Amino acid sequence: SRMFEVEDDKEYRQIWMFQQIRYLKGQGIIEIKLTENILPYLFELKDNFTSYTLAAALRLSSKYAKRIYQYCSQWKDLGETKKYDLQDFKKMLGLLDDKGNEKMKQIKELRERVLDIAVKQINEHTELHVSYKLEKRVRTFKNVVFTVKPQALAQTIPFDLVATAQDLPGVQQSHYNNAARILDELRITDPKHRQTILSSAAHVAEVNRYNHDLKTGKVKASSNPGGLLLVKLGLVAAKTAKAPTA
Repeated sequence: SRMFEVEDDKEYRQIWMFQQIRYLKGQGIIEIKLTENILPYLFELKDNFTSYTLAAALRLSSKYAKRIYQYCSQWKDLGETKKYDLQDFKKMLGLLDDKGNEKMKQIKELRERVLDIAVKQINEHTELHVSYKLEKRVRTFKNVVFTVKPQALAQTIPFDLVATAQDLPGVQQSHYNNAARILDELRITDPKHRQTILSSAAHVAEVNRYNHDLKTGKVKASSNPGGLLLVKLGLVAAKTAKAPTA
């Protein structure tokens, strides 16, 4: 439901990002269709729209880290964010509502449960290296400011690890690519197994279902999830399944 505001000398516009969102039950797949009008702003990065790496943002587990990462991304070319009034900053993070109800009133709690965790995750998983400083006025903390520097990502997320030379009948390209990525994650590298799996629409669907069940705890295979998948697909016998090698 995110809405963007675009204004210039001639007009003011409101643009919504998503035309449609679909969740495929039992497969762990979300399909997103963007609105046509938002595309130039996402890919040409016009004016003051925020540019930040989707792959990196997806790695952040803290909701506060996601939001702070977005704010810091807006200032990455300047090296430092503006000074955020601490109460306004809490509102931005959802820690303070319009009625004055406040979470984490103690500055120690804000540091430990929000700021320190967010900074650690951003520095470990994104292309930004950030730090923060809380500024006092007399004896009370009034502002927070972040320094922002670029850094190389330790590891990138390849969304399209394998692409088909031609369409697999009955399988969407995104589902195929997702299955290929899952095989890589499970370290199933044997060319024959991969060829057999990725040339079958039924196998591709089963790989996506298996990954969903694995992530949601419906399947327990902590020691050898790749081997269990090969068993489920009928490619190896249960007694001979071994952990795939990288």
